[in-house]
Amino acid sequence: MDYINKMNNLVQNLTVVENVEEFIPIYETDKGEKVVSGRELHQGLGVQRDFTDWIKQQLNSVDATEKDFSLLKGKTSEVGGRPTEEYILKLEIAKEICLVAGASPRANETLKQKSKAYRKYLIQFEEKHKNQISNLTEKQMLQLQILNGDEMERIGALKQYEGVITKPLIDTIEKQSDAINELKPHAEYAERVLEDKKTLLTPTQIAKDFGMAGKALNALLHDLGVQYKQNGQWLLYAKYQGKGYTGPYQPDIPNAKPQTRWTQAGKKFIHDILRKNGYKTVLESKQQQQRFDFN
Repeated sequence: MDYINKMNNLVQNLTVVENVEEFIPIYETDKGEKVVSGRELHQGLGVQRDFTDWIKQQLNSVDATEKDFSLLKGKTSEVGGRPTEEYILKLEIAKEICLVAGASPRANETLKQKSKAYRKYLIQFEEKHKNQISNLTEKQMLQLQILNGDEMERIGALKQYEGVITKPLIDTIEKQSDAINELKPHAEYAERVLEDKKTLLTPTQIAKDFGMAGKALNALLHDLGVQYKQNGQWLLYAKYQGKGYTGPYQPDIPNAKPQTRWTQAGKKFIHDILRKNGYKTVLESKQQQQRFDFN
């Protein structure tokens, strides 16, 4: 842990992302890059040579460039001497160093075995990390680019991220708009029907919707407290009057008594109150039976 603390002092926001027993830790930099410590790799492989000389030779052997590693200089100790040099290696170059170190004619059997084991360890980590990345959503991938990319990558990711965030909302609005446009003619038609006060329906016409006779419907509406009979005419109770449910009808017959007939709004009212009391229309009963037969 002392070494990890020292590494954290050298590299801002360095975090351990893999720390398997018998192997060295794998770190993640503040830019999201996965790296290892050259000094820890030197110790892990059991190399007996001086670290600085060894790492320089290995980097030269694998043709490493400045993009493959970072050189960090520590503070000079109180007793003087050269400041420590720490090499932070990207995984790709660390794998190559393991390969070259193990294949060296000077490598003993222990170094050969450890080099193979460390290279395999780094490869397995990369494969696991790639699987984790492949499981990320587009939104999560863009978030990583915004956090870890360079300036141009961040700008591009921000623009894409805005699209990813707003697209579902735009799609929802478009779908709702399409649904509204599709339903609008039906709603307008229903509104015109309900506002129609001229078309008057007999109780028999409405009763057929429920598979009953007109007299039975009148009697049922009476039992439900909707209407009462006076001088041979059915009239609405006070709380249902003035709502546009009914209209007067005078038969073209001499001495015929006026009759009460129902508007389209009144028909809807009858449907609603009968459904509320457990009655179903003929169509609804058929649909329920079909579902029952299917199941």
